[in-house]
Amino acid sequence: MNKKEEAIESTQKALEIFEKIGLKNEARKAKAQIEEMRL
Repeated sequence: MNKKEEAIESTQKALEIFEKIGLKNEARKAKAQIEEMRL
């Protein structure tokens, strides 16, 4: 796994946590970051 994939994976884990505890703005930011990393 390369660094980009690792970064995406850790951001997705954070996203799941944000959604569980109700941090909608943080979840949106994390989703945007994941999309940018995939480009």
